[in-house]
Amino acid sequence: MPPTLDPAPKDSVQQWAKRLLPLLSPISQQRLGQLIDLIADDGRIPYAQAYAALFPDSLGDPAAKTRADKTFNGFRTNLAAIADEHGMLFQLRVDQRKKAAPTERRLWFVTADDSEARIVAYNQAKLHGLPEQLVDQPFAERSEHPRRHYLLLYAQNEQKKALELHQLLADQLLSLDRAWAADDWQQPAPGTVREQEQARMLEQASAVLALLSPALIAELKSSAQPFQSRRPIVPLALRRVTKEQLRNTAFSGLEVFRDQGQSCWDQIRGATRAQWISDAAQHLIQRLERPERADTRLHRLMQQPQWRAQDCDPQHFVDPPMDDRAPEPASHRRQAAADPPEPKTALPFLLDWLRDPAGDCFCAIFGELGMGKTMLCQRLTVELLRLRAKDQGAAAALPLPLYLDLRAIHDMDWDWEQGAPSLDAMLRWLIHAGYQPLEGQPPPEPAQISRLAQRQGGLVIFDGLDEVMNRLTPEQCRRFLRALWEILPPRLWKPPRPAPRNWQRAKGVGRLIMTCRSHFFPHLKAQLSALDGEQREQVAATDYLWLTCPLARPRWSNTSIRCSPMIRPRHNA
Repeated sequence: MPPTLDPAPKDSVQQWAKRLLPLLSPISQQRLGQLIDLIADDGRIPYAQAYAALFPDSLGDPAAKTRADKTFNGFRTNLAAIADEHGMLFQLRVDQRKKAAPTERRLWFVTADDSEARIVAYNQAKLHGLPEQLVDQPFAERSEHPRRHYLLLYAQNEQKKALELHQLLADQLLSLDRAWAADDWQQPAPGTVREQEQARMLEQASAVLALLSPALIAELKSSAQPFQSRRPIVPLALRRVTKEQLRNTAFSGLEVFRDQGQSCWDQIRGATRAQWISDAAQHLIQRLERPERADTRLHRLMQQPQWRAQDCDPQHFVDPPMDDRAPEPASHRRQAAADPPEPKTALPFLLDWLRDPAGDCFCAIFGELGMGKTMLCQRLTVELLRLRAKDQGAAAALPLPLYLDLRAIHDMDWDWEQGAPSLDAMLRWLIHAGYQPLEGQPPPEPAQISRLAQRQGGLVIFDGLDEVMNRLTPEQCRRFLRALWEILPPRLWKPPRPAPRNWQRAKGVGRLIMTCRSHFFPHLKAQLSALDGEQREQVAATDYLWLTCPLARPRWSNTSIRCSPMIRPRHNA
């Protein structure tokens, strides 16, 4: 018996109704269309609204209601019979609580679910001809942590001058290998409540960088909530401020950075500005990388909410706040050198990850050009289909995969200056790009793909992020990734804040794999920042399983053989 959707969502009802409508009488077509328009997000139709739309005369007239019931039951019976006659499952069911008030009763459709057949056929067509004998792909598993970041604090009416100073400072820090991210106090995320978002940024920041000025002091003092932070505060003098002005503020008693001549940024001119920035960067590094006092660390640990602790490595509470990790003990390094880890093979590892119900929802696979990222994803897709077809037990334990090659996004007629295309638009384009469906086997619909990932425990693979992002600006890249995340939005798998003690991820939540070339990013921290949205989104670096495909010896040999004819003429010239 084919799988069913009970209740069927609106997209499935519409899909099967298209096949059924030509077989119905005009009045039945009209009634079916009216009912489809009333389907709610949970797939159900309010009983009272359905009767009001189909039989408005039945409202308040018992005799008319009796006639309407008879007509409606005949419509339902006829609908199911015609569908069954043509090999379709399409039923309209009614809540049997006849004594309940009409406003409490519901109707719903039941349809066949052909999404698995569509997705399997699509994968098989796309991956037809994949070689059976392939070199095993080794990999390196990375346990990465969110990049430390600080809160940038300045006065709203001094935004232009403050951001100019901060950009120069950020460039200086980056040149010193401190690629720290910043949350802008004056620019909370769109669609959020300003005060709540500012409180969230302050709570999550590792430190506060305050560009002090009389305007900032006045702005904070006039706020309904006093500005306080348990994180390190590093004040830089944007404009001249006095100790009297700082009294009874969070900056009272703190060392305010000025240059050796005690000049604030607004007083610096010409070539001396570069020295001011250099000294300010060193001051910031020294302050933020200074080890915390033991009592401060203990207090922060005891106050840390459980949902925040889930995103923190245990070492976070004993390391300097802005360090990535503590130095590894020499004894550990000697042991690691004496006992090198056994190389891992990617395909079995990924299968184990997919079998683990507590595994990360997201997986990011990096590697240079030709390191086997695409082949690994294609082999994983084929192997999952094979295992599911071979054994029903495996079908229950392993997800149904869908492999999507993002290169086709280039051919979309889309103005990226207006934002990223919607997820549905991209899915529809990717599915139809270069795909010739078999006769009688339509391709999967975007709603079916979303349902696969969000409710049916499926696996969606987006292969080749760099193929799209290498033509976009950083902001366009963030919008693009944000659209892709909607296939498995954080609200479905992130624990609420605070999380109940017995909270568990819903069973139907699936997995997402994304691949990208390593050289698209200048360094490792840029990889992490790109895929967690510069820590401006709900997706964190710790929500990913991070894999890197290294250059294995067999692959290096094959690459050398292929490239030698191209290299030799230039080398010998």
